[in-house]
Amino acid sequence: MTSYADHRIWQDVYHVPSEVGVLYIKFTADAVTEFLLLSFKEKEND
Repeated sequence: MTSYADHRIWQDVYHVPSEVGVLYIKFTADAVTEFLLLSFKEKEND
């Protein structure tokens, strides 16, 4: 998915199961071999 502020910036979103529930984790590319964690929060029920 792309960033709301800039359509040229791509982000990866993952829903990861954990002991406390499903985590919503979002990354964006910071360099070829590194990623910057953008958000870490509880997934909302859809």
